Amino acid sequence: MRVKAGTESAGYRINFISVNRVLTEKVKSHAGRRKDLLFVFSDDPESEEVTDAYIIPVEKLNLLRLYLKKTGLPVLVYGSPLFLKKAFLLGGADFLKDPWTIDELLLRLDKVLKEHNSRNSFEWGCLELVNDTLCCGQRSVPLSHQEYLILKTLLMNRDSVVSRASLLSRIWNTLEDRQSRVVDMHVSKLRKKIVKVLPDGLKKQQIIKSVRGKGYAII
Repeated sequence: MRVKAGTESAGYRINFISVNRVLTEKVKSHAGRRKDLLFVFSDDPESEEVTDAYIIPVEKLNLLRLYLKKTGLPVLVYGSPLFLKKAFLLGGADFLKDPWTIDELLLRLDKVLKEHNSRNSFEWGCLELVNDTLCCGQRSVPLSHQEYLILKTLLMNRDSVVSRASLLSRIWNTLEDRQSRVVDMHVSKLRKKIVKVLPDGLKKQQIIKSVRGKGYAII
């Protein structure tokens, strides 16, 4: 859990995005019952530096296409079920089908936050991805966009092996080439950068595991 400077909440800061004033007031009137959640309402997304999760309408999906791929924060999408598939393809963590209730919103939000934290948390600390930067505690290191996407993909699929072919397709938009070492090269550089942010005494910790003949995994 990240605690933002300048907020009065000791919990999560949730950016609820909507241009529907009636809906906004409805959520506002019920949001106060959860003291561990600080809801902030806006027409467009706040900076990810002061936000822990986003709740966005399907109407904003095209506007957020690049943003959803960049941010490592969880995004809960709401609206017509016709957009469910698109929402997940763009990076949505979960989907609220119209019509939905405040209770369902809070339950799904709890689920999204729990899953997000479990992927990024380790016994020794938490890895966070913000604006192509890897952070752990007070330490941070810039990543190339490809390194950022590799780490984000592995974290999103934690405890599962992600094949080289999948990484090539997702990040470089190309089919598998058994002669290409581009994925291995970027993973090698990424591993060295991860070491720089690890707590003292864990410099030999191998966060990204190689699975012979299959790909890579974070366990």
